[in-house]
Amino acid sequence: MKYFFLAAFALFLGGCSFSSGYKRPQEFDLAPVKVKFSRAVSFSNFTNLSGSDRRFLLCDGAQTTRTEYSRWISNPDLMLMRALASGVPDSVTDKPLPRCNVVLYRFNWCDGSAYLVADVTLLYGKNSSRWMFQTQEKCTASDAGSRVAAMNRCVERLAVSLQEKLAKLPEER
Repeated sequence: MKYFFLAAFALFLGGCSFSSGYKRPQEFDLAPVKVKFSRAVSFSNFTNLSGSDRRFLLCDGAQTTRTEYSRWISNPDLMLMRALASGVPDSVTDKPLPRCNVVLYRFNWCDGSAYLVADVTLLYGKNSSRWMFQTQEKCTASDAGSRVAAMNRCVERLAVSLQEKLAKLPEER
């Protein structure tokens, strides 16, 4: 019995040496957008139907994988809402605000490019605008930092598209 415990203890110590190869996952966030919207906007309903979660979603041809060591700090829809909200001007108004809803359909990397596809709806009084936003950005390298930079450029393009639609909305009285 004593030898059994010694053998189990030796196996335990031997197993601990394998854990020295542990690689801590890197976590990334979307950058705040540089676009400043011409008016305040309310971001109300962001939905993620992309299949992406906190782990990076990569595809190479027909094969899709999730990375274990590169992760987002939050789900893509929440990060996207926060990144876009950084472009809202700091103005206080008692007028109704345009409301923006986004359904995220694609938020991944495939064959060396970042892809962002979303159905965007902008509601304002009797006016509404709905469009399918699609963009892709080439990654400069295959590392996680380059992938995140490419996705940030995609988000920046979405912000520009939203600003163009906001600028065309009439003023509510």
